[in-house]
Amino acid sequence: MGTNKIGAASEMSNLVGMYAFLVIEDKIKAIVFVAGKADNRYFICQAVSPLTGEPNVAKLMTLDQLKDWIILPNAADAQNVLDDYHKNGWRYSVSF
Repeated sequence: MGTNKIGAASEMSNLVGMYAFLVIEDKIKAIVFVAGKADNRYFICQAVSPLTGEPNVAKLMTLDQLKDWIILPNAADAQNVLDDYHKNGWRYSVSF
């Protein structure tokens, strides 16, 4: 039985192109689109408005800062989450 090795955080580029949701107590606190890597440590994360889905400011974030976020692989999955969120009438609490 072999062991699978996980690369260092600086080598992980598979988050690029994915959406990340910070959910605390069943409320979406923030949504970001991981637009790219700035260097071996930082990801370029574009904040997304939970009300309109439009991009907002960008922020550099490390993998450690993203570890508690829910990562979704594409825009369609992110839109499904937002559609359910709106349908259920939950309130957004955005603090980014």
